Amino acid sequence: MPNTSSRRPTLFEAPLRLSPGRAIGFIGPSIALTLGFLTLALTNQKGLILQGVLKLTPANATLFYSVVSAWMGLAIFPTACALAWKRIWLSQRVGFVEEGILLPSGFWSADEVLIPYLQLAEAAVVEIGSERLLTLSFPGRCFRIGSSWLPSEQAFDQVLERVQTGIQNEPDTVA
Repeated sequence: MPNTSSRRPTLFEAPLRLSPGRAIGFIGPSIALTLGFLTLALTNQKGLILQGVLKLTPANATLFYSVVSAWMGLAIFPTACALAWKRIWLSQRVGFVEEGILLPSGFWSADEVLIPYLQLAEAAVVEIGSERLLTLSFPGRCFRIGSSWLPSEQAFDQVLERVQTGIQNEPDTVA
């Protein structure tokens, strides 16, 4: 099991934070949909047919729109607050030291774990649209670093280069 480390000096480090654009990209459309359903609930005078199977009267359609709007509003507000709290107060980083990689011990934790390069089973990059995702696999866990969680694409490239260099420079343990 990896050792938990305190905040320690590194050879290289990059902060892990959600970019404001990504947060707004998630929260903005969600708020727009919530307000759209709220508007439908407040102004509805028609029935609703869902998938040609479920037919709702105007009163039931209004209730449906109200429930969807309330559910979305109750899901969005806590999510927005949690993301804002994580962005502002929680300081996470990926760091590189001689013996391995320092990673956050969890999504909501500032504690770090040291993963020796020898324990790193796989490092792979996957591209999904404009997002690049580095997956680090080691015994009992998998850690993903998205390019949008780093300050820039150059920081992502540096992290990827450091991972590859650390793996290549790790001495073999053949006895």
